[in-house]
Amino acid sequence: MLSLPRSRLDGPPVALPPALDRLSDRWWSLRPRHRAIAVVVLAAVVVLVGPVRLVASPHGPPTSVLVAARDLPVGHELGADDLRPATWPRDLVPDGATTEARGTVTGPLPRGGVVTSAHLAPPGSGVAAAVPTGRVAVTIPADLLPPLPAGAHLDLVAPDPDGMPRVAASSATVVAVEGELVWVAVDPPEGPAVAAAAARGQVVAILRPP
Repeated sequence: MLSLPRSRLDGPPVALPPALDRLSDRWWSLRPRHRAIAVVVLAAVVVLVGPVRLVASPHGPPTSVLVAARDLPVGHELGADDLRPATWPRDLVPDGATTEARGTVTGPLPRGGVVTSAHLAPPGSGVAAAVPTGRVAVTIPADLLPPLPAGAHLDLVAPDPDGMPRVAASSATVVAVEGELVWVAVDPPEGPAVAAAAARGQVVAILRPP
C-alpha cells in the first residue's frame, strides 16, 4: 500500500486553482438531490457523445456491417465465430457489404475487413470458389516454392524433355495455401505441364509484381 510521509499529511491543505476552488464551493453548496441529478445528466451526456459524433461524421451516418473476427483464408467455410458486428460510417462501407454472411471465402479476408458478397461463394465450394473463370487450379508442394500468400502472381518454370528450362505457366496466381500444398490457377493448356513438373519436383517460381 502506498504511504505518504507524515510531513506531507501535516500542514495546510493543498491550494486549488481559483476557478476550480469556486467550482468546488458551488458543488458542495448544492443539495444532495441536486448533486445526484447533475451526476445523472453528466452520465447521459457521456453515453450520447459517441453516437452523436458518428451521426455528425462527414462520411455519413452509422451503418451496421459484419467484419472478420480473425484472418480468414481462401476456401474457409464461415462459422459462427468468424464474424462480428461493427458500425461504420455509411460512405466508408464497401459496395456489396452484407449482414447475412454465410458460405465459402473466395478471397483473403483480413481481421477487421468488411464482408461483402464478392468475398463469398455458396457453402461447400472450397478452393474451387477462388479459381478465376476460365482457369484451372493445380497443386504444387509448398517446399518447391518460396512462402507465397494467396493472390501472389508468378511465372512457373520447368525443364523441357531436353532438360532446358521453359515457362510452363505465365501469369499464374496463388489462390490458396493448404498446409503442404499451394493451389495455383493457370490457363487450362498449362495445367498438365505444371502438374507433371510439380510431380517430378522440378518447378521454379518467378514472382511478378502485384
